[in-house]
Amino acid sequence: MRSSLITAVGLFNFVFSAAASVLPRQAPQSPTVQVTNGTVEGLYSSSYSQDHFLGIPFAQPPTGSRRFDHPHSINESWTSTLSATSYGPICPNYLLNIGIDPLDITYEQSEDCLTLNIVRPAGIDSNAKLPVMFWIYGGAFQEGGGADGRYNMSYMVQNSVDMGMPTIMVNFNYRLGGWGFLAGDDVKSAGKLNGGLLDQRMALQWVHENIEAFGGDPGNVTIFGESAGAASVGFHLLAYGGRDDGLFQAAIAESGGPFYYGSFPSDESSQTQYAAVLAGTNCTTSTDTLECLRSSSFTDLDAVFATQWWVPSVDGDFIPQYNSLSLASGNFINVPLLIGTNTDEGKLFTGYGVNSTEEFAEAVLTNTFNRPQSNATLDLILEAYPFPGAASAAGASDDSIIPSAPYGEQYMRMARYLGDSLFIAGRRYTCQVWNDNNLPVYSYRFNTIPAGADPIIWGATHYLEVGFVFDNVPGTGMDTSSFAIEDSDRRQKYLALGQLMSRMWLSFANTHSPNNHQISNFTTEWPLYSADAPTNIVFDGNTTSYIESDNWRTDALNIFIDNALDFSR
Repeated sequence: MRSSLITAVGLFNFVFSAAASVLPRQAPQSPTVQVTNGTVEGLYSSSYSQDHFLGIPFAQPPTGSRRFDHPHSINESWTSTLSATSYGPICPNYLLNIGIDPLDITYEQSEDCLTLNIVRPAGIDSNAKLPVMFWIYGGAFQEGGGADGRYNMSYMVQNSVDMGMPTIMVNFNYRLGGWGFLAGDDVKSAGKLNGGLLDQRMALQWVHENIEAFGGDPGNVTIFGESAGAASVGFHLLAYGGRDDGLFQAAIAESGGPFYYGSFPSDESSQTQYAAVLAGTNCTTSTDTLECLRSSSFTDLDAVFATQWWVPSVDGDFIPQYNSLSLASGNFINVPLLIGTNTDEGKLFTGYGVNSTEEFAEAVLTNTFNRPQSNATLDLILEAYPFPGAASAAGASDDSIIPSAPYGEQYMRMARYLGDSLFIAGRRYTCQVWNDNNLPVYSYRFNTIPAGADPIIWGATHYLEVGFVFDNVPGTGMDTSSFAIEDSDRRQKYLALGQLMSRMWLSFANTHSPNNHQISNFTTEWPLYSADAPTNIVFDGNTTSYIESDNWRTDALNIFIDNALDFSR
């Protein structure tokens, strides 16, 4: 798993068996749709009985004078039919050494990358008014793309048809790293921060204006994402102080959400990085540094961005203030939310771990993603995460398990801390905030170890639920399918779990409840999260999914909630 998770696998390399459909099977070989800017011609897949519209531009290319600008809408009509039969290039990708190896990105990349992809059941028209699911990929705001085979949308669309809730799926590209999140004094004064998040917003606006032509309902859009994608879902919930532009009506956040997992960069740290960009492009002495960077070669910028870590910044507009402050004051869009985390979230980011309390403290203070600013908070952390520790009711790894070299003696301690600080505390707090505001929220814990994941080193770590949510049985885009279990009984349980999770996500998008999944032999009701009964559904492929009380590690998780400002979040 530390090796490549991505391979260049085509979208259409798996054929579903015949299944009953609530929709007509007959469809044109080349479906066409009339959108705001002209006619779009897609691709009909007879294997899936689906229409695929791929590589549709939703903004002008962010190149030349538009480089580092917020996205520009397409302001002209196409003079001929737009062919939308293949993915566009993904945006330039970067993933630095944060304890995990860089993913082996083999998809075509280009600065001209602002396109989206739509998959719908065939045989529908503009009167269908189908629910829409809008996927935002993760990757720490450094990597990912709509062409990534791991996020193959055909499997969920097929599930939607089979369960009698046909749904349209959309994914897209947004700018990453320095291309999308460049910051510094000149960028801030020009009002150009957070271009990557504004790319997402423009894609949502494009869907709002055009999805009806594809048979979708612009009044029933669910945004969902994982990791940085889930953080992005959170940013849209909080955007502009919680202003509701009607772009989505429900949200799903997997391992992330409106309580940002990272520390927002200070103006000083951003300016230091920006100065390094200027030095690497010979723009230091320019009177207009942004204009100089727009004229710099892609090669020079690519080289310097590959050595840096750029993430969203508080801009006083789209991100008006620290997310924790917006949540506490109720400045967010009031929509139903489904949110969850994985049991061993932190293991993906732990590297080889640490061997002493001194090393643990140093790792806490230098963590790539977030770090406390005060010694008082560090002291609380050291007390709440002792060594040796014990497994909690949530099944986090026991410190008595010491992995073999090169993993450090306190690997499990560091993993538990990182999982809690990055994702799990924020998940719990978000559930409490939604409940306090009388909004429906469903919470989960993913506790399944897919095929290919070491049960000690990886466990049920970050990202591993994605294969189940997308019901990606063939393992498209992955080195190993999550479902490739040798034991036949266990494999059947995994297959059932993938279908269950995928259908619960679809049910939530269609009805704002995950319980209308149409699987008759799964009778456990996923309850709403409440103050009186804070609960998670636990997705466990080794036994059967069940309901647990969300009352474990309270003192430890409250450190990150109560001291959010000390973490600059």
